[in-house]
Amino acid sequence: MMTREKFEQTKSELRSGLEQIADSVRKGELTKEQAKPFRKNIIDLWMMEELGYEHYKMYAGMQSQLVEMDLQTAQARQEALNLQIEMLQAELAEVRRHIEARRHLG
Repeated sequence: MMTREKFEQTKSELRSGLEQIADSVRKGELTKEQAKPFRKNIIDLWMMEELGYEHYKMYAGMQSQLVEMDLQTAQARQEALNLQIEMLQAELAEVRRHIEARRHLG
């Protein structure tokens, strides 16, 4: 869990980093296109400033829970796909047995 000190440090680092990126764009060292990946940092900083420590901590906790739920959903989907593959492989083996049996009879 993020402490208040870590929260303030992260916020300060985000602000400083974004200011450096903005300066690089103004100086022509970076294009706006090259700076686009940092937009998420702008949103993070805005959320931190708007929510403050306590509410941001709750927000981050909920985000973490959503990621965990997404991971669990993906794992369940993977298990379902693995079962489907096993079933199809069993069906294929059965079809092959029937084909082989017909070859021996005919």
